[in-house]
Amino acid sequence: MIIDSHIHTHYSHGDSEVYRMVENAIKKGVDGIGFAEHFHYDFFSEMGLPTVGGREVEGTVFENFKMYYKTVEKAKEDYKGKIKITLGVEVDYLEAKKEDIKEALDVKPFINDYKEKNPDRKFEFDFIMGSAHFIGDPLKYFSDYKERGEDWLISEYFSLIKDSIKSDLFDVVGHPELIKYFIDKKFVNYSSHIEEIVGLLAKHKVAVDLNTDYLRNSKTGEIEEARLNPGLEMLFLCKEKNIPLIIGSDAHSSENIAKNFSETFKILKKLGINKFFYFKNRKLNEYSII
Repeated sequence: MIIDSHIHTHYSHGDSEVYRMVENAIKKGVDGIGFAEHFHYDFFSEMGLPTVGGREVEGTVFENFKMYYKTVEKAKEDYKGKIKITLGVEVDYLEAKKEDIKEALDVKPFINDYKEKNPDRKFEFDFIMGSAHFIGDPLKYFSDYKERGEDWLISEYFSLIKDSIKSDLFDVVGHPELIKYFIDKKFVNYSSHIEEIVGLLAKHKVAVDLNTDYLRNSKTGEIEEARLNPGLEMLFLCKEKNIPLIIGSDAHSSENIAKNFSETFKILKKLGINKFFYFKNRKLNEYSII
């Protein structure tokens, strides 16, 4: 089986609508896809919206997120028997907003929608992914804080990842080594953080998003094993601790579904990794790529 458990749509900053993503996945011979649209940032409130290059990022506007949710719900019914579709969410984690995030995920989003048949229902996700994209005060993307130095970036980022795991809000942690693309330091400079993170994943029973998005160097066009996220060292530790791996392309367009999967499978085969998982109703399901 091939399941891409991390894809996005035009409801945030992707360029493809839900049904186009599904159709392209089927054309590519993918057996399943997991929509993990970015959650809204309303819970940031007084902290202000985060910025990238000085420009504010809204996440997914709440009304758009509701449309995303309903559209994927319908697609699950329309494509039943043709492809596995799971409905998830990717949430930017902030330790100071832990309770606000919990409340935001527990609302009755359709209570004021007069056409809704069941207005009292809550979001029922197949999986909830926690990620870290923004750090510092004010909130900025990693590349906007380079003046703070790489040691500070490493410490801030991995502190967020650890706190997100300990929050017990999430089923899976997204692209846990994302910071490595923004620093020049090698794995040895943050290996202690990774060892602690793997221990926390095992303790809190949180899975890992094996993200293939950055595997190919954008400058050279070459596949680089070290760009896999998590990296080879963390993958080895995850294998030792039996941490479930949820493979995803992080595709923001239908053309990128299952991007770099075949190259990733070759790398994983050398590590003796052939067991993967996907979430359904917040529960893990195991499968093999063979």
